Amino acid sequence: MLIMSGGFGLCGVPNALIAAIHASGVKNLTIVSNNAGTDGAGLGLLLESRQVKKMISSYVGENKEFMRQYLGGELEIEFNPQGTLAERIRAGGAGIPAFFTRTGAGTLIAEGKEVRQFGGQDYIMETGLVADLAIGFKMYRERFTSHVVLTRPDRIHVTYSDGPFRYLNNEWRFTPTEDGGCLIDFYVDFEFKSKLLQHVIEMLFNEAVKRMVAAFEARARKLYGEAKLS
Repeated sequence: MLIMSGGFGLCGVPNALIAAIHASGVKNLTIVSNNAGTDGAGLGLLLESRQVKKMISSYVGENKEFMRQYLGGELEIEFNPQGTLAERIRAGGAGIPAFFTRTGAGTLIAEGKEVRQFGGQDYIMETGLVADLAIGFKMYRERFTSHVVLTRPDRIHVTYSDGPFRYLNNEWRFTPTEDGGCLIDFYVDFEFKSKLLQHVIEMLFNEAVKRMVAAFEARARKLYGEAKLS
């Protein structure tokens, strides 16, 4: 599994998501990140537990465990100049399989890579990167397609069409109350195809529901005012 992790040094690091990956026990990970954290912090947690087999990074200093594993032949490393790493990620997201750049031409970075000349200068080929999972600070994204059916007057049913789930069942029921309000019964049951993704979502699900409820309440206050919100 290839995971892209946000953060620069120890700033903007998705520590909660890294902790969830650590707790899942998943092994043989390839991590794409600017750096590998430090000893006992950030991605360093996954290095200490031997869950990472390869790092694709631009800077890996300040991590003694990383150095020990690499020098001991326990960990693979693919160094990229920082701008090249960012462009490889962008290219993968844009559906571009490879591109040529002058950065690294004639250096160790170019070893084993295709070299072509453009305008009389050497350019090396770099491939795009596509992640199985991307994690970041205050960022989590997955896309799926669903079919939403409104059964008047009191029910919405959501069926799953395509995406990362093994299955998804979701239903909303609306029951009028005597004071003119409405009681909302929300039901959801799901399972992701990826056990890692399932573990991460389970840890964050309660917080996600709280935010969703808060968004509904804020919208209700705007539409109907405090007096009718219950």
